[in-house]
Amino acid sequence: MISGYCAIPGGKFSSATPAQIANQLLDTARIDTLATYHPRTHGRGEARLSRALAPDWIS
Repeated sequence: MISGYCAIPGGKFSSATPAQIANQLLDTARIDTLATYHPRTHGRGEARLSRALAPDWIS
């Protein structure tokens, strides 16, 4: 599932490296949507493509 999630921002940000795309997904993950969020259980949170695709470019 994550490789599919990476393909979508990879299409928009075609000059981004795989690491940049992964970081964009991790940095825009949400934890406020998980009632009992704990990093050991949920990692960095719930991936949100809309947030990952929101900027015009990623660094």
